[in-house]
Amino acid sequence: MAGEYLLAREAVATYVASGQTQGMLRDPLLRALLNEVIVAYQEYRGNKDIIHELSFLLDELNDDVGPITRGS
Repeated sequence: MAGEYLLAREAVATYVASGQTQGMLRDPLLRALLNEVIVAYQEYRGNKDIIHELSFLLDELNDDVGPITRGS
C-alpha cells in the first residue's frame, strides 16, 4: 500500500479516536471528515472533476477489488 494511504489510515484512526474520547459518534465524525475532504478538493478542482473522483470510488464499492495504488 502506498505511503499516502497508510498516512490517511493513521490520520483517520487518530481523528476518530480523538472525537470518540470527546463523546462524538463515529458516523458523524466520518461524515464531517468526508465533507472537509470535498471542501479541500474544491480549492483546486472543479465540481465535475470531484464528482468523477467520487463516482470512481463509489464504483469500487461494487467491485471485489481494493483501491488501486501506486505499486499495486
